[in-house]
Amino acid sequence: MLVNLKSDEVLSEEEISHAVATNEIPFGNDLLETLKLGEEHRKVVAAMSDPSVKASALKVGEMIPEFSATDTKGIVWNKEGILGKPTVMNFWYIGCAPCIREIPELNEWMEEVPDVNYLSVTWNTAQQIGSIVTQTPFLFHHLTDNLFLFQLFAVQITPTTILLDKVGIIREIVVGTSEEKRAHLLSQIKRLAAE
Repeated sequence: MLVNLKSDEVLSEEEISHAVATNEIPFGNDLLETLKLGEEHRKVVAAMSDPSVKASALKVGEMIPEFSATDTKGIVWNKEGILGKPTVMNFWYIGCAPCIREIPELNEWMEEVPDVNYLSVTWNTAQQIGSIVTQTPFLFHHLTDNLFLFQLFAVQITPTTILLDKVGIIREIVVGTSEEKRAHLLSQIKRLAAE
């Protein structure tokens, strides 16, 4: 439980005995930042819930349209640049605990199937994801501050993982995460890479 105190408020002795400082909690400062982003996150989800956005969302079997996004290293990603290799797009944000827990396994995909474009997509800024992707670490190319791709697929729940084949056709859209879902995704990535 997070307690925000006004300048004239104090905790009781019992409350103090149970208190843990933010810097003693893994990613504590990130969690505080997420709380500040709460209103922004609600706006993102509301925008994705708009019936017109949902109706126009891309679906399995459709071709990804032209897009352009710059990752945190300054590399520009677009439709032309991803063609020729399968592409994994993992949608997440810093307040999504399941997203963060799956990162080590996602990194293993890169070792098992290296000839794939691995993109993480978040509406958070590069600064906001910085400590998580460094400490965890998260080795994908990070497309930050990106609502366009969220809207393109009408992503409402994170993590959502999307697989594109070598010609840019959407082959899988998996919402949520579990051991079974990640195993399925990895088998599909291997299949797409071998085609």
